[in-house]
Amino acid sequence: MNKRFLVNQKLKNLMHTILILLMLAALLGGLGWTIAGTTGLLFALVLSVASYFLTPRVPAHLIMLASGARRVSPGSLPQLHGIAGTLSQRAGLTTLPRLYYHPSARLNAFAAGTPEDPAICVSRGLLSVLNLDEIAGVMGHEISHISNNDMKVMGFAALFGLLTQFASLAGQLLLLFSLPLILLSDVEISLVALALLIFAPALSTLLQFTLSRTREFDADLGSAFLTGNPLMLASALNKLEVYRQHGLKRFFRLAPDQGLVWLNTHPSTGERIRRLMNYMPGRSNKFGQEGYCYP
Repeated sequence: MNKRFLVNQKLKNLMHTILILLMLAALLGGLGWTIAGTTGLLFALVLSVASYFLTPRVPAHLIMLASGARRVSPGSLPQLHGIAGTLSQRAGLTTLPRLYYHPSARLNAFAAGTPEDPAICVSRGLLSVLNLDEIAGVMGHEISHISNNDMKVMGFAALFGLLTQFASLAGQLLLLFSLPLILLSDVEISLVALALLIFAPALSTLLQFTLSRTREFDADLGSAFLTGNPLMLASALNKLEVYRQHGLKRFFRLAPDQGLVWLNTHPSTGERIRRLMNYMPGRSNKFGQEGYCYP
């Protein structure tokens, strides 16, 4: 993966992210204009900008504590700490992520916090199923989430969603209380405004799902670059999907990837693997030995 290709892909994902955030702001602004005209529009725009600074920051250790995970020392999982340290340095993180272990048999890993307060949790099930290369691919994905500050971005989008739901509810209540006056007068109700009041929360949720999928693709790209070998994460995703489908087939006839992708927070595994395979022709040589990310 050459540097120009990486920059182009990162720029594409960044522009997609900005576009979605602008659409969320426009949706909130449209609700503000529908409810209170120009004043409501200006208030919504100011609130949109302020939301970035008002997004709550939950300490990473509290998230891990709430999930039931426990922190592990370097002596407990030395290879995992070695992988995390190497990839974090490559990602430019000044603070190494604290590692947490969850006793669940579910195949899961997730990141929390910010680049200044990072943490990563891996489950017992994940460690028991994946080999070291595959674990490195997953760790690269989570570290990319941290270096991209994705938790902040998704929290910002979630706050937009809450504000949109509140504005939609307020507008519907205002319309309901004004209904007798509207029926007794010649005032016409705009169908577009009515549709916006009703469907804005659903549209906001769909935009948040789209944003989440974009950030997942970007974290996959980051993993491929940090490890130097897209096959590491691709192999992990393939193995996780096999286990997931095996469990779902007990209850459903359709495979998970046959569902409606736009209703999911994550892209389909097949599409993620396909994109990772497209990164193969120009594997990264920035870090010396290709694929080297642990002792």
